[in-house]
Amino acid sequence: MKIPYLNKIIKTSFDRYLDDLTRTLQQHSQVQPSRVEACFKHTYPLFVLIEALYDSDYLVNPTQQILLAEAIAEGDKSMVAKIVRTIGLKGVKEEARLLRQAVIKQQFTPYLSELYSDTLMLLNHFYLNNYRGCYISLRNILEDLYRHLYYKDHLQEFWIVNAENGYEEFTLKLTPQFFREYLTRTTFLKMLSGYNRYFETATEPGDQKTGENLFDWNEDLYKKASYYVHAGAITYMSGFEKPSDLQFDEHNSKSVTSLTKEVMTLATIFLIGAHRAHCLKFNGCTKSLILESFEPSVKHNFRREMNV
Repeated sequence: MKIPYLNKIIKTSFDRYLDDLTRTLQQHSQVQPSRVEACFKHTYPLFVLIEALYDSDYLVNPTQQILLAEAIAEGDKSMVAKIVRTIGLKGVKEEARLLRQAVIKQQFTPYLSELYSDTLMLLNHFYLNNYRGCYISLRNILEDLYRHLYYKDHLQEFWIVNAENGYEEFTLKLTPQFFREYLTRTTFLKMLSGYNRYFETATEPGDQKTGENLFDWNEDLYKKASYYVHAGAITYMSGFEKPSDLQFDEHNSKSVTSLTKEVMTLATIFLIGAHRAHCLKFNGCTKSLILESFEPSVKHNFRREMNV
């Protein structure tokens, strides 16, 4: 039997929720001056890096490179000039647009652009004081980073997973742990195993500053973010009962900001390692913005060792 007043009860409860949510959003829109840059300044470099990678000024054009190599080998200067003028990624012609589109598909996976979305979601959670949501977003960032680095070299598996009626990653045993372990085997990241988080040479095991390499650091960051995904202990739970319960907490804000800075730094290191040829073409301003999240000493060591 249908009870007529049930919908009214639900509607009344929804109106209360919406009213509380609206008032809470209005309060959060007035961000305290000390918090304006608290998290955003650490995420901004990743936004710049992703945008720069997709910028046609910095794309590596394999078609042009192949043709130029042949023309130079034959000593045909007129052909070199013609290739530079006509086989380019810039311009409004349909051929240039299609070439840009093809190069982006070949060199970048959708998970790279999803990193942009994940980071934006992280900021939304942070400025709404949803700290558990921040940690979940940080883990999403790490997992989409792993997927991008793996699938950029395994396009067949990418299409198998993303095809209509394709296979689930779980079925193919493509788990987060598998992706993390794969990182150490990639040719473009393997050399990073010799460095720690300060981009100093990792030496004696057990030495907190020099023994932990970048992949160990990655495991530690993933573990810290995962605590809040599973919330196996009370301390990792949110405990919200209404939108207005999302209140600023200085300790949680600082903890999230600290982990965010570490994750952004690691993601930047991995992405530059994976797309170094693109990054070498960035102008000085772009490079400086991308490395802004690094500590000064780390930035110096990184630029020296990676020659960027």
